[in-house]
Amino acid sequence: MLAGSSHHGELIKQEDIPPLSIHDIEAVLEQVTTPEQRTQFHKEMELDFAYSFFGLARFRVNALRQRGTTSLAFRVVPFKVQTVDELELPQICKTLIMKNPGLFNHGVQRRR
Repeated sequence: MLAGSSHHGELIKQEDIPPLSIHDIEAVLEQVTTPEQRTQFHKEMELDFAYSFFGLARFRVNALRQRGTTSLAFRVVPFKVQTVDELELPQICKTLIMKNPGLFNHGVQRRR
C-alpha cells in the first residue's frame, strides 16, 4: 500500500515513505486502538475514532476493511480551533452559530 497525503482535496503520493505492507497497517491499527475498538472494527469492518499524541498532535481516524484489506486515514485536528472571523466565513455563519446552541456548532469554537 502506498502512503499519501491530501492537500486541499488533492491526493499526493509520499515519495519519501516506502510502501506499507498489510502487516504494517495492521500493526498501526493495533497500536492506535483499544481492545474494544478492535472488537468493534472486526465486527463492523469500519471504525471512526480520535487519536492523539499528548501535546503533539490530534487526529480523527477512519479504519476500513474492504475486500480483505485494511485501510487507515488519519486527519489532523488542530489544537486551536479557528473562529468564524479567522476562517473568513460569511457573517451569517456567525449569526447562526451564536443564535441557538446546537443549531450549527459543528467544528466551530464559540466566542463572543
